[in-house]
Amino acid sequence: MVTIKTMAAMQAVLDTGSFRGASQQLSLAQSVVSAHVMNFEQWFDYPIFEPGRRAAIPTLEGEAVLRCAREVLHRHSELLAFAWGADNRFSSTQAFDARSITLKQIETFYWLMKLESVVRAGNKLNITQAAASRRLQELTARCVGLVFSTPRQKTELTEFGWRVLELCEAVLTAFADLKARRSNANTPETVLHIGMTELVALTWFPNFVQRFKEAYPHIVLHPDVDISTSLQEKLMSGTMDIVIIPQPSLTDAMDRVEVGSTLFSWFCAPGTFGKRKRISLFALASKPLLIQGKESGLTMITQRLFASAGLAPRQIFGSNSLVALAGLIESGIGVSCLPRSLFRDLVKQNRLQVIESTTPPKATYFVAFLKQHQSGLYYAAAEIAKQTCRF
Repeated sequence: MVTIKTMAAMQAVLDTGSFRGASQQLSLAQSVVSAHVMNFEQWFDYPIFEPGRRAAIPTLEGEAVLRCAREVLHRHSELLAFAWGADNRFSSTQAFDARSITLKQIETFYWLMKLESVVRAGNKLNITQAAASRRLQELTARCVGLVFSTPRQKTELTEFGWRVLELCEAVLTAFADLKARRSNANTPETVLHIGMTELVALTWFPNFVQRFKEAYPHIVLHPDVDISTSLQEKLMSGTMDIVIIPQPSLTDAMDRVEVGSTLFSWFCAPGTFGKRKRISLFALASKPLLIQGKESGLTMITQRLFASAGLAPRQIFGSNSLVALAGLIESGIGVSCLPRSLFRDLVKQNRLQVIESTTPPKATYFVAFLKQHQSGLYYAAAEIAKQTCRF
């Protein structure tokens, strides 16, 4: 991973016009400066400076990258100026100061405040709790003011601490813009952890994957299929980057983009209600209601529907799987609410019967993610989801 020191070395080469000049400005061996430049170019997988020239002349792509890197350094110098209680004049040498705050320390502090736990922050960054705690200690030691209200409570910030967090977010936002420049490199380093309900996985998710890979071939998708409440918990704990869930599972901590809605139908075993084709909600409530579990978004929707009519049908936990639930309905165990499009074949085969009701439930689905600096990719994924969502 590129560091603040790497970007500062690049900036020094650009400012002085040569590797030798950067070496003198930073008081580093020229080989060390060259190593930083090589690391930077390898990270992007294309040259930043024109090869074979004595003077450091940026390539066309390099100019855009260096502008982004300079913005990261500018935001970093603002952070250091506040943390140190000094002026905010930028200098490439700041990054090599022993008191400098690193990107790793900034990321750990940021995720601690987002996830409200050192353990969860460590899990998000794939480091141990001890390593996360050490980074936080190093960051706070570099600040002239108290960051946390109490030493033991690592999520209660002082006024000084809130300003440090704000400046850290600015650094990470600029760094996210820099990382976005790597899209032409096709480097399979970025992983997007995406959670979804079974309904999404069985319907339009394959089309989403195809469109997403066309737009972002360098990003690897790691899907997770689960019930809505579990997906919400995984998002809040940092193990998921984005989730596709129905509305009842959303919270104020999430940014969300509506992607589509789907109508459900009531299903029963053929002949459950005789020859009647249209059944009232009251008649439905007379039969056992098969549910996916109380934490399922679909269960929440159906419960609200019956509660609004003052009804409380007997509930039987069937399965978290829609397919298994359909099998239980066919067996005559009870009635349930399922997406009609998934079970048309079973209806045609007279294995399931659709119950016409005046109140079929409707679910609106959203792409949701935590409010944070790296949401540009998440909004892009949500737009693709909106385009491919066909229940």
